[in-house]
Amino acid sequence: MKKLWRNRKGIAIEMAITTMLVVFALSTILLVVAQLTGVLNRRTEQNVGDRIAVDAIGEAFWQAQRQETDFDETAYSDYTVAVEDIAGGKRLNVKSKDGTTSLLLVETTGTGSVATIVKWGR
Repeated sequence: MKKLWRNRKGIAIEMAITTMLVVFALSTILLVVAQLTGVLNRRTEQNVGDRIAVDAIGEAFWQAQRQETDFDETAYSDYTVAVEDIAGGKRLNVKSKDGTTSLLLVETTGTGSVATIVKWGR
């Protein structure tokens, strides 16, 4: 073992450069991970905010069914909202502004105090 350490004369510069490269690589990895975490956090906050807004539309529809009042489809300018009559109830379909992506589908049966939600999905 002593021979191994004695034979390392003159490689101090190479070891210092290698150590600096390893430290630099690990620091770069940490910075990249921190940046990506921030981006993912902002995206998640935006998605949660969008889901809350869409669920608020569904809850307003549900309240209109429970109170037997008309639901105003035109009150939501950020989404395409459509209410259809189905057998025994109504269906709310909330889509993106361009109408291509379905964001929420709510189906109810009955009206007033006997109104029930049959389906609430994305």
